[in-house]
Amino acid sequence: MKNEIIIDASAVIAVLTSEPTRKRLVQLTLGRTLAAPSCLDWEIGNAFSAMFKRKKLDFKQAVKALNLMSKLPIRRLPVDIADALKVASDHSIYAYDAYYLVTSSKLKSPLLTLDKKLMTVARSMKIGLIGE
Repeated sequence: MKNEIIIDASAVIAVLTSEPTRKRLVQLTLGRTLAAPSCLDWEIGNAFSAMFKRKKLDFKQAVKALNLMSKLPIRRLPVDIADALKVASDHSIYAYDAYYLVTSSKLKSPLLTLDKKLMTVARSMKIGLIGE
């Protein structure tokens, strides 16, 4: 889809939890269609549970963030897990990260992430990055 960008969990969480990068991320996505692998919701849930352990987020805040997330127009896409595992193996990264890279690569859409390692691998795979 033209004008579509793949957004990863790091960027979505920054918006949902009002991190300092929130305003810039919102500006980068204005007028763009957002998409993500279907794992996005589970990855955000996992990140929130990790934030509970570090006392950076409580349950009430998580529910508020999830309500906001349900309003974000992010298209969820299926991922070929075998392709993602190949990328994970080739680049020594987690499968969750590879899902975003495979999705960006297949759709020829740039990636929006705050994850430095993911940016490095995206560059090596010739995947465009938003906000650099």
